[in-house]
Amino acid sequence: MKRLAYQKLLEWKENLARKPLILQGARQVGKTWLVKQFATQEYKKLVYINFEQNQEIHLLFEGNLNPKRIVFELELY
Repeated sequence: MKRLAYQKLLEWKENLARKPLILQGARQVGKTWLVKQFATQEYKKLVYINFEQNQEIHLLFEGNLNPKRIVFELELY
């Protein structure tokens, strides 16, 4: 199962018309682990933000949802 999920992430990465990645699933099945493994193996940098542990980060997504603004504010954060 892990290899199949990882393969799907590789296909997503290679797709030039890819959209933002959203993983859904039951709690405690390894979604976070899988994405962290994928990111560390396939990319040079990883930024991990836990919205449950950091309530302040929610404020960045209120109001104006301009992606450039959000990325800029995440970089500042």
